[in-house]
Amino acid sequence: MTKNLDEFALGQIINLIIQNKSVHPLSSIFFSCGESYDPGLPPNENLALILRGYYENQDKFVDFMSILIGNYYISGNQLERIDANLRKIGYKIERGLVVKILIEDDFYEFIEQCLLNPKIFKAEEGAYDGALITLTENLMEKNEDFILVDFGCGDGRLVYALNNMPDRVLKHLTYIGVDKEESIIKKTEDTIKNIDFNKKIKNYHIFKIVDFFASKIYVDYIFMVNVLHEIPIYELPELLNYFEIHIKHTGKLLVHEMRELIEGEINFISWEHYDFERTFKNTSFDMSTRTYNSKSGAKLINVHLIKNRETVTDIEVIITNLKDMASNKILIIDKEIEELFQKGDITLHKRLAYLLILRHNIIKQKEKLIDR
Repeated sequence: MTKNLDEFALGQIINLIIQNKSVHPLSSIFFSCGESYDPGLPPNENLALILRGYYENQDKFVDFMSILIGNYYISGNQLERIDANLRKIGYKIERGLVVKILIEDDFYEFIEQCLLNPKIFKAEEGAYDGALITLTENLMEKNEDFILVDFGCGDGRLVYALNNMPDRVLKHLTYIGVDKEESIIKKTEDTIKNIDFNKKIKNYHIFKIVDFFASKIYVDYIFMVNVLHEIPIYELPELLNYFEIHIKHTGKLLVHEMRELIEGEINFISWEHYDFERTFKNTSFDMSTRTYNSKSGAKLINVHLIKNRETVTDIEVIITNLKDMASNKILIIDKEIEELFQKGDITLHKRLAYLLILRHNIIKQKEKLIDR
């Protein structure tokens, strides 16, 4: 990790805590830093003061970091790892106080992930994908032609799952891969041809998002597999409106998501069952959800939405629903943050980082939703 990235990651968490100081006792850290913190300055300028203190007076910077780290949840194993690194540059941990910025701790590792491009899931031919097996099981009895859209098709995770289905089903399938960039949909098409998926199905098409929504194609299914958390909520009104237009009456929108991301991603918003309930209230969809944990412990959710009428929901209804969803989610997050501090469990500091960044992302995206 480079020095610049360390400083940027630190700046992000400082900004988050300052912006949310009304609900975070950690704001007291900044008022205890004396000359290193000026409440009249913007967060970025305060960060500059703190970092300048590092270069001009290293002891002063170490004092600040001791206060910061002393108030977060740090496990014993992580303290040992950090101490080993600190000793390389002449510092150490004494009586539970960290005297240098955490570099390898999960807390900062998660923040770093949220500042970088997300890892791309690499699908593998023939791999068992339990999450998608359950999502695609209602296709098993198809005995007539149907059209399926893979929205956010990526490198073809859903294609691999569909490829394992019986030939008696696949011969009726028209597959449509949709993603935002030409380079991405090219990967999907390569996957289709590499595993001979195109020879098993009735037909396939690949579209950029804008081209698909400009078409007059009406479909039986739209699948979203680990895509929704990447889409800003202020883009969802138009997106869900287009879904309603292009899904046939009694057609389905099927969503698979992680309720809690394992690794951080830029601007992510993770979704729980209550978020879906509020978002799709009074729309043309009937909804059912299933929450469960994978064998590896990942927290997952499958959502089945069946279009129950021909008419399309007014976009203002969707906007109102999303505002309500965001406000409710912030209240739930604030309550959990409070509970974390009350528990004082040193093993939960990564969860704290997760909630701080999630809250920040929701607030920023909600602002754009309101400003529409």
